[in-house]
Amino acid sequence: MKKTTLSLAVGICLSITGLAQTHRTILYEEFSGENCAPCASTNPYVVQTVHSSGNVPNKIVKVTFQVPIPSAPGANSLYGKNMAEPNQRVKFYGVPFAPYARFNGGELPNKNTPPDSSLDGHAGWITQQYINDSSITNAPFALTMNHSINATADSITLNVAITAAQAFSVATAGNLKLFIALEESEIHVAAPTGTNGEKDFYDVMRKMIPDTGGTVLNNSFTNGASQNFTFKIKLPAYLYDKSQIAFVGWIQDVTPVVVRQCDYGAGAQNVNFMRVHQAGYSAPVPLTLDAATSLVSNSLIQCSTTITPVAVIKNAGATTLTSCTINYKLDAGTAQTQPWTGSLAAGQTATVSLPAITTTAGTHTVTVSTSLPNGVADLNTGNDSKNTTVIIEPATATAAPITQGFVSTTFPPTGWALNNADHGAYSWKRSTAYGGYQTTTNSAQYQSYSNASDGDIDELYAQTVDLTTVTSPQLKYDYAYNYYDDGAGGVYYDSLAILLSTDCGLTWNTLVLEGGPGLATAATLGGTAQFKPAAADWKSNTVSLAAYATNNNVLVKFNAINHYGNDMFVDNINIAAVTGIVKNNGVINNVKVYPNPASSQFNINVNLATAQKTTVTLYNVMGQVVLTKNYDFSSGENLVNIPADQLANGIYTVLISSGNGSYQTKISVIK
Repeated sequence: MKKTTLSLAVGICLSITGLAQTHRTILYEEFSGENCAPCASTNPYVVQTVHSSGNVPNKIVKVTFQVPIPSAPGANSLYGKNMAEPNQRVKFYGVPFAPYARFNGGELPNKNTPPDSSLDGHAGWITQQYINDSSITNAPFALTMNHSINATADSITLNVAITAAQAFSVATAGNLKLFIALEESEIHVAAPTGTNGEKDFYDVMRKMIPDTGGTVLNNSFTNGASQNFTFKIKLPAYLYDKSQIAFVGWIQDVTPVVVRQCDYGAGAQNVNFMRVHQAGYSAPVPLTLDAATSLVSNSLIQCSTTITPVAVIKNAGATTLTSCTINYKLDAGTAQTQPWTGSLAAGQTATVSLPAITTTAGTHTVTVSTSLPNGVADLNTGNDSKNTTVIIEPATATAAPITQGFVSTTFPPTGWALNNADHGAYSWKRSTAYGGYQTTTNSAQYQSYSNASDGDIDELYAQTVDLTTVTSPQLKYDYAYNYYDDGAGGVYYDSLAILLSTDCGLTWNTLVLEGGPGLATAATLGGTAQFKPAAADWKSNTVSLAAYATNNNVLVKFNAINHYGNDMFVDNINIAAVTGIVKNNGVINNVKVYPNPASSQFNINVNLATAQKTTVTLYNVMGQVVLTKNYDFSSGENLVNIPADQLANGIYTVLISSGNGSYQTKISVIK
C-alpha cells in the first residue's frame, strides 16, 4: 500500500503508578523509517516539541531508532549501518508501524481523550502538557552520566552513576536493567538516505552500550545505595560527526505488564508496558581540534564560465584555531589548496574567497573542504567537506527552432540541465518503459508516485534559445498526468510550472502553473495504481512567446512540484515559430475580442468546428502571464467574459489555444 495512516503511538490503556522520591526525566523512544512518508511529516513536530526550551535534559530525553518500516532503505542509510540493534528494540516492544513511540516504556494516551478501558485505538501525540505533567513525578532513582573522548578521537569513556532515592526491589530478579544508547544529536546529509526525502535527523541511536540486552542492575536497593559503571567504547566507523555524539541512558523494568487491548486498525491486541523508572543524558562535547567548513554557493545558473568559490570555515573544536588548509576542486578534478591563518575561538567562523575557476558550459560540482587544523590531523572529518552545483549556460544561445523528444539515451539531453536540489532518489528521468506521446517511445518522467518528499521541486532546464531567429515564437509540448486517490478521502495532487528567464536565471516569469485536478489528463482519473499513460491520456499545450521575440538568450525550465501524488510525463517540447495560428484554420475561427479598448471587462467569442478543451491566456508587455482560464468549449460559438478592472492600463496579448490550434490578438486596457 502506497499511503500509510499517520499515527505516532497508540494509547496506554491503564494508568500505572508507583512510589518514587526524586525528579523523573522522561524517556521518549521514537521508531522512524527512512522510507516512511508519514515519518518525514511527523518528525519535525516531535523534534520541535521535545527540544523546546527547558525540556532536554531536565524534563525529557529522546532516542530515535531508524527501522525498516514500511521497507528497508539501502545499505548507506542510517538503518543500513546498524540493522540488528534497531530490529531488537522493535522486537522488544512489538512495534506495529512507523512512526511509533514509547513514553517511559508505555504508549501515550490520546491528547484529547483520557485513557478509558472502553475506548480502543487512541492516537498518541507527544505534547508539552504531557512533558510537564510527567516530569514533575518523582522517581526511585537518580541517574547521572558523563563522557570524554580520547586524544585521537577513536574511543570514549562513559561514566554512569545510579543512586536509589528510596528502598527499592524489583519483582522479578534480573529484570531491572540499565540501557544506554550512543546517539548522534544531529545528522545533516546532502542527499536523503531513504525515499521519504529526510536529510535532517535528530537523536539517532547509532549503537547500544554494551548491547541491546542492557546491563542487569541489583535486584534491590536501600535508600541512598548506589551502583556505578564505566564503559570503554570504540567509536563506530559509520558515525557522521563525532562532535555530535551524545548518550541517553535509562533504568527499565523489563517485566511486561499487559494493559488493555488496543486497536491498530487490524483488530484489537494487548500492549505490553515496561516501565522506565529514570532516564539520563550526557550531552555532546567538543573535540580538541576540529575545523569544519561550509560553502557560500554561486548562483545555480551562470552565463559566465568563471566560478568564484567562497568558503566559510568554523572552529568546531575546543582549542583556538590558528591555521588550516582549505582544499577546493571542480568536479572530479585534482584538488587545489590554499592555506589559512588567523585566530578563531571555539564556535567562531571566517569567510575566505578562493581563486576563480574557469571551466566550460554544462553542469558542474564545486567541492570545498578543510584539513590539518593547527597543522595536525583533523579529529573529526565528518564536517570537513561541502559541495554545490553550478549550471553554466553557453555564451551563444541555440537559434530557434529547438525540439526535444528525449530520443537520446543521454539524460538530461545535451545542452539541457537538471537541478535535483535535495539530491533525492526521485527527480526528472528519461522514461522508456512508459513511452511517450503518440508514436514516440520516450518522454521525460517525474516520479511523484514514489517520491514521499512533500514539497520537493525538481527543475528540468532546456538549452538557452535565441528567439530572434523565428517569427511569432511559441512553446508547444505534450503532457500526461494523473493524481492519486486512495478512495477513502486521501487525494494527492502534484503541480507543473513552466518558467522563462531572459537574464540568465536572475528573475523568472511564469508561463504555466497548473496543479490539482486541472493538470490531470488521464481518461480515468484517480486510483492507487502508478500512472502509465495510454495514447488517450496525453494532451498538448501551446504557449505564446511573442512577448520575448526580441530576446536572443532565453532560458525555459519545467518545474515538477511534488505532493506524493502520481507520475507526470512531458514529451515533444518545441520552441519554434507559430504554426497553425490563423484566424480561420477550421478549428478556431471567427474569433472576436471586444470592446477594444476595454475598461472594466471584455468579451471573447470563439467559434469551434468541434468541441475542444481551450485555454485563454493574457500576457502583459513584459511577457508575464496575468490571467489564465481553462474552458471546455463546445462546437459552434462560445462566449466568455474576461474582467479587466484589476488590470493596469496597457496593451495585452490574448492567446486562445487548444490541442489543435491557437489564435493570438492584442487588446488595449484604458480606464
